[in-house]
Amino acid sequence: MGLIYYLFIALIFLLGIVQSSLLPHFRLAGHYPDLIVIVVVSWSLLRGVRHGILIALMGGIALDVLSGAPFGVLTLALLGAVLVSSVGAASFFRSPMLLSLLAIVSGTIVYYLISLSLLALSGHTIIWLDMLPGALLPALAINTACMAVLFPIMRFLHVHTTQPEMEW
Repeated sequence: MGLIYYLFIALIFLLGIVQSSLLPHFRLAGHYPDLIVIVVVSWSLLRGVRHGILIALMGGIALDVLSGAPFGVLTLALLGAVLVSSVGAASFFRSPMLLSLLAIVSGTIVYYLISLSLLALSGHTIIWLDMLPGALLPALAINTACMAVLFPIMRFLHVHTTQPEMEW
């Protein structure tokens, strides 16, 4: 594993810290971007489900350690987002940007449904009718806008960290 991969691991943990500690102070419509979800969905589209799972595990652990939720809730929610968004990797869409926007919408929905369901199962009170307008819709809007900005950056990272395959 090259140095770039270790730097990427550090970046994921740093993004987890930024998302958990800094971004809550900069809310828009009562919400802030889910940076780890955006990175996980982007990486799943660019590198496939195996790489997406690795990033989801690292990002999920970072978020779980820093959150008040039961440990593992956010990791499992990120893994769900990987699975639903990586389906788009074999899509018929010609536009990577359109595909990334559709993937972040589906990934965000799955992330929230899994995390809220697991919180409800662990005894937390979830008012489901308030979740759609109060949490999910703002998250969809903010994550989609951020994906439009961050996906080209993730694509640049993907292109510049892809190792050439050996020819036999």
